[in-house]
Amino acid sequence: MSNITNIAQVLDAAPPTPACFPDRLQWSQVLLSAQKYTKARVLPFSKAGIYQPEYSFCRDCTTQHAAQMALAGKCNPNKFRADVLNKELA
Repeated sequence: MSNITNIAQVLDAAPPTPACFPDRLQWSQVLLSAQKYTKARVLPFSKAGIYQPEYSFCRDCTTQHAAQMALAGKCNPNKFRADVLNKELA
C-alpha cells in the first residue's frame, strides 16, 4: 500500500476505533487529517501505509473531552501503544 491519502485507505489500515470516538468514521477522519496536516514528528501511518503506534492520537484531545471520557471509562491513551511500550521495556 502506498502512502495514506484518502478515507478508504484509512478505514482499511486503521486499528480498531478507541472508545473515546463516537464511531469509526470520525476516528478515520481524525487519522487522515493528522496524516495530511500534522507537524508532529510521528504521523499516524508510515509511507507504507502501516499504522504507527508511536503516534499520539490524544494530542489534540481537549481537557473537557478527556475528563468526560475518563468518567465514562473510555479514556485510554495507551490503547495502541502496548507494543511500543513492551519494546521500550525489553
